[in-house]
Amino acid sequence: MAHFPTAESILIKEDRQRAAHPSMAHHNAGEADEEIDLGEQDKRFRHTYESWMVVKKIQSMPVDIVISFEGTKNLSLLAKNDAFAVVSKRPLGEESADWVVIGRTEVIKQTLSPIFIESIKMEFKNTLDEALDLKVDLYHLKDPKSETDLDKQGLVGSWHGPLPELIKARGQWMQVSITDKKGKGAGRLTLQLDTIHVEEDPKDVTFTLTVADSSRYNPKGRKLYFTVSRMVRKNHWARVYLSESSAKRLVFDDVNISLRDLAAGDETRAMRLELHREAPVKVMGFDLFNRERLLGHMQMSIKSLRAVPEGKSLQWFDGGAGPVSGGVSIVLNQTVGKTYKLGLVINA
Repeated sequence: MAHFPTAESILIKEDRQRAAHPSMAHHNAGEADEEIDLGEQDKRFRHTYESWMVVKKIQSMPVDIVISFEGTKNLSLLAKNDAFAVVSKRPLGEESADWVVIGRTEVIKQTLSPIFIESIKMEFKNTLDEALDLKVDLYHLKDPKSETDLDKQGLVGSWHGPLPELIKARGQWMQVSITDKKGKGAGRLTLQLDTIHVEEDPKDVTFTLTVADSSRYNPKGRKLYFTVSRMVRKNHWARVYLSESSAKRLVFDDVNISLRDLAAGDETRAMRLELHREAPVKVMGFDLFNRERLLGHMQMSIKSLRAVPEGKSLQWFDGGAGPVSGGVSIVLNQTVGKTYKLGLVINA
């Protein structure tokens, strides 16, 4: 069976290659570059919302709970789950209290390892706000016509536990097991808590992405798509955008993302752009579902990206060949009102 690298395995491979060949971290002369010290950024983001409120004297702190799953139980007979998650709360320790839904994710079709873009948004004003139990339920959408009626959907698995565990976890990141109705293991849940910087003047970022030569990455004419993520902690990313997939176009539709979603309101926060290819899995001659193959990526903060002049190049990290100098060109870098417009061309 073919092995398709995950984003995490690519990061590990990148770290190993840079350790073995320090010159990989540098570009050719004349190319723009940014050395992102993920270790230093990791230290910054270790602050809990409490320390931010004390140090920066912020009266209330918005936070996102970022959710993803791996290796979940399949409730679909011929394909994979159409997955979505629902998050609920109740007062800490009050087991007789009813669960109150505070948010739900989008539906991701045909997956057993969903990475949700819709995060669960909360706001803390004092330490009493953290005195909650959380419950995360993963569902398979069995009846699209009754999407809001959870009794008509298939419950894949659940987890519940105290919110303070997540707040106090190292890096405010934790991975736990989910169980089905019979108490059997049904997969793994990853939770991340991300502190949002409150912008006084909210801004948006518009991306235009072009793949200069799709034949290199897509010799069989399969569908390509790209994702955009923001860094939450070192080697942990929160996906904020998933493009439509296409085998015919080399230029993807423009995407507009708020700075809040793209960088948690902080222009110095690293963002990551990944190019993927769908790899269809055939069952009895039919394409029932897709595996995603990570073809390559780039990462940089919005602040540094905006400082790169039009016509300059950046490093692209190819999933097979490693770092490629000049692999990404900046063809548009403008500020129009409250919108940063960026045009990127993948040349690798």
